[in-house]
Amino acid sequence: MRVTYDEALDIQFSTVNVKGETLRNANGGFVTITQDMHATGSITPEQLEHLADRAQAICFTHNTLKYGVKLVTVIYLNEQEAFRRVNEPLVARE
Repeated sequence: MRVTYDEALDIQFSTVNVKGETLRNANGGFVTITQDMHATGSITPEQLEHLADRAQAICFTHNTLKYGVKLVTVIYLNEQEAFRRVNEPLVARE
């Protein structure tokens, strides 16, 4: 994590495992995504919580999944745009 360098924290990350739980129906999708992050070092629980807060605040992936994004679907038929649908996120960005 870049934040660890900025704050000179004694922690080194070695592995990240990501797993997802899905709903498999017509409106299915991920319902939970878990990131298991493995680290070594000496850092207090308070420092670790602060580190997680800072890292999540600047993480594009976290913020995209947290708020959702506008999704645009465009279908071209014979090289001409024939269909366009715009879906807005269900959760408003703060």
